[in-house]
Amino acid sequence: MSTLRQILRQLARRRTPTVLSVALLALGVGLSVAFYSLLDSALLSGLPFPDGDRLVAFSTRDAAGWPMPLDDYREIASAQHSFEWTLPTRTFNTMLTRGDRTRGLIGSYVPPALFERLGVEPVLGRAFTAEDEAPANPSAVVISYRLWHGTYGADPGILGEEITLNRERCVVVGVMPQGFHFPIRHDVWGVFGRPGREWEQSYVFGFGKLADGVTPGRARQDLARIAQYLDTSQPQQAARTATLESFVRANIGDRARGALRAMVLAALGLLALTCANLANLRLSESLRRTSELDTRLALGARPLGLIRRVLLENLVLGVVAAALGLALAWALCETLGRKLLQGASLERVFWVEAGIDLRAAGFAVACAIAASLLGALAPIIATTLRATSGSFSARASRTHTAAWARGLVSLQVGLCFALLTAAGLWSTKANDLLSAQPGFEVDQLSSVTLSLYQSGLDEPAERHALLQQLQRELQDADGVVAAAYASAPPWGRTPRAAMARGGVEPDREIAPAAEVFRVSPSFFETLGLELLAGSAFRSAEIEAGDGAVISRALADRLFPQGALGQTLTLAARRPGNPPQQARILGIANNLDLDRTDHPDRNLAVYLPVRAPAHGTFLLIRRQPGLASARPLVEDTLARVAPLVGTLDELSVVDALESSIWVERRLGQIFSLFALAALLVTAGGIYAVIAVMVRSRERELGIRAAIGARPGDLQRLVLGESGRQLVLGLLVGVSVLWLGYRVMDSALTDGLELRPDVLAAAATIVAAGCLVGSWSPTRRAARTDPTQCLSAD
Repeated sequence: MSTLRQILRQLARRRTPTVLSVALLALGVGLSVAFYSLLDSALLSGLPFPDGDRLVAFSTRDAAGWPMPLDDYREIASAQHSFEWTLPTRTFNTMLTRGDRTRGLIGSYVPPALFERLGVEPVLGRAFTAEDEAPANPSAVVISYRLWHGTYGADPGILGEEITLNRERCVVVGVMPQGFHFPIRHDVWGVFGRPGREWEQSYVFGFGKLADGVTPGRARQDLARIAQYLDTSQPQQAARTATLESFVRANIGDRARGALRAMVLAALGLLALTCANLANLRLSESLRRTSELDTRLALGARPLGLIRRVLLENLVLGVVAAALGLALAWALCETLGRKLLQGASLERVFWVEAGIDLRAAGFAVACAIAASLLGALAPIIATTLRATSGSFSARASRTHTAAWARGLVSLQVGLCFALLTAAGLWSTKANDLLSAQPGFEVDQLSSVTLSLYQSGLDEPAERHALLQQLQRELQDADGVVAAAYASAPPWGRTPRAAMARGGVEPDREIAPAAEVFRVSPSFFETLGLELLAGSAFRSAEIEAGDGAVISRALADRLFPQGALGQTLTLAARRPGNPPQQARILGIANNLDLDRTDHPDRNLAVYLPVRAPAHGTFLLIRRQPGLASARPLVEDTLARVAPLVGTLDELSVVDALESSIWVERRLGQIFSLFALAALLVTAGGIYAVIAVMVRSRERELGIRAAIGARPGDLQRLVLGESGRQLVLGLLVGVSVLWLGYRVMDSALTDGLELRPDVLAAAATIVAAGCLVGSWSPTRRAARTDPTQCLSAD
């Protein structure tokens, strides 16, 4: 204990290098552990259930893109040899009616065995049983903890209460644990397959648990075999493609996965940078102790005792820095974990939890301690050689230490250059995408999702009349500029259909596939989408249902000689059904929202809505004083149709920013890391140049004695800094080349290596090196030859 107290007092006396070393290393440890923990929680660890990493999602899709029919699922479940068990699910938008208000929820119909299979039990009430499938028993539902607290105030009397879900009277039988929202962010679960809800079984999604010893690759082969059998046994159906991947990967997009990997790569780069800097600072600090160690040896101190003391001192510093880094990682996970995901597909998954991954923490702590001990190698080697042979002088110790420092600072410069380049590339890409014009006015425009199922309007004409009345009410309301309704908003997922000109049925394999929107006549005015030729729908075309407006890209693709008045043929949704034909009335500007380089990009066709579905989207252009349209829509619905509720509201600005979440977030993260790396690199350059100046004091003194001017000595030192810069940039180019594929995979249309960004990053690194070498350079210029020669 006395030795430890002496070491702590000694570190406290050398306050500046101690604080700098601890702070920089804690920053690297904290950021790397926090970001890796986020990646592990979202992507690597699997679902928070027993054997959650073995849960996979599977589906089949036909050529039109429709998901798996229930009959396909049943065939797969009976013919497969890869799963321990499988279950179907069907997600639905539901309306919870309470009092005079209807609230939108996301629910899922699931088999009664779901909760038992996942190993999760309700915190209140019970899960589903086989009796809940019987038609004679009341329809049972289980609700989420969030819904129980938010809507019912955590009232334990909720059990047995009747609620209305999509016009169906249901009895609440259980409340799930906090944080459970399987499959993604669901709040209510019903029993799959009850009579009277046959529509729920039209399309399903399957998931299951892989059997022991079965790999995902083997399961994919098994699924492909079954899909091929379905194609041959049911030739009247469209050709199927089968997909299978881990449940986590199926619900986290490729771009979000790539973004997480790039963040972790940057965090690990910063950790390596700070570890190298710590080792460098400790090497530089060891030079000041050469005389102390020599004096202790001369007074009879044992070499092993000195070695132990140096090791223990560096070990204490590394442990303190690692502890502070873990505290920083915990704070980042608690405060920024969810906020970091806002705007991405990760935001919708429920299994991302704030917490430190123990494996990442152990790795980072080991790196911190190893970097700290690395700084002790030079004085240990010098002390050992000095004690055994007596021929290892202080000057030799400095030279040996300087060689270590040069290698470490080259690594620092290289990593800093790579991080700065990455930050510039991401930020530039985000700015380019954000400044791109989408083809319509985005300000003060939003969509509100409606569900008309529970309204009791089962006839399309009744729903159409209701939507027309709602549109008129909203257009007359204060704060609304224009309103329209459509089958899907342009900034969401829209079904596509194969297109052909004339009366020829499109070949699904080779024909271009365009997005199909069914819209009201005021759609183009509300959206601010310019008509380049022709006109929008008129009453006659709406009644006949044979008019269409197409995008400029589709007109150029199919009708290069002129599109107005031509006939466009749309493939039917299901094989065997007749295709739809429409006469082209107008050509609209492109909806330039697709960030990919897909060959069917910007292809769109707009048809008049005649039979609106139960799920419809309101498009509302607000006046600047109206922050949100949803309250106004809900108030109007309370008068017009009290049983119709809203699901959500999405601002177009938010939707566009969300579409470039990867680029914006990575630009911000890499900029933060690059700033930290620049500070660390400047400190590393300072340390290595200081080591060089101290190790070459006699040489500098001799040069000054024979007539070298201060400027000559400065150029000598700056030349060393320049060599470190050039070598570090070569290292940085190698690091950047290795990490480029990871960064590029996170984008939908590629990441371009821009010469101006590379030049700017190199300039900033050079400026950091100049700042770091400024003080040692001035010290070298003031070298006193008499003191150097007399000391020698």
